[in-house]
Amino acid sequence: MLIERDLSLDLMWLFQAANLADDKVIGQLAEFIYERLAGSLREQGYSAHEVDAVLGLAPQRLGDIPKRLAAVRAFAALPEAASLAAANKRVGNILKKVVPARRRRSMHRCSKSRRKSH
Repeated sequence: MLIERDLSLDLMWLFQAANLADDKVIGQLAEFIYERLAGSLREQGYSAHEVDAVLGLAPQRLGDIPKRLAAVRAFAALPEAASLAAANKRVGNILKKVVPARRRRSMHRCSKSRRKSH
């Protein structure tokens, strides 16, 4: 219903309105909703890649999902889509390597400064 009527309600707001405060319960409920939604979208003819691209971001406003799926399809139809997706994947892999290394160095510097101050 949230999708069909494009209601501007997000999941977190709905969970709060239902007085759900337990993060574990909220996570399980959100996972259940996204899993059911993924199955429904695949039955409607969307590919697993399209569904994963949209639901992988866990959009809070379910009414945005049809627009996002349309954008993913439009992007995939572009002649340069494959090369852009490959470049994006390479950048992501590089960032995965660089960012943790920076965090390790930063944590190392912090622990050194703590040792000096004690």
